[in-house]
Amino acid sequence: VTPLSDVRPNDSCVIAGRIARTEIRFGRRRILLCHIEDNTGILTLQFFHFRQNQAATLAEGAFIRAFGEVRGFGQRLVMTHPEYRILEDPWSCPV
Repeated sequence: VTPLSDVRPNDSCVIAGRIARTEIRFGRRRILLCHIEDNTGILTLQFFHFRQNQAATLAEGAFIRAFGEVRGFGQRLVMTHPEYRILEDPWSCPV
């Protein structure tokens, strides 16, 4: 598991953290944004194809582990359509 402060654009890595905020943005298409934080930084997961129950699963305060390729957009780090798992046991998440 890579701390968010060590993640760089174009890395493929496993990250873990707490979901700080989840939102749906509307524009040309709907986008589900899930902001993940650990003690070292913040990263955003984005989903262009999602269902409403997926947005409910990614609820604020839950702990998550995700794998994917990181892209940089300005100062933000974004993982698009990562593989992820909600962690039942927060102690299994190194936050």
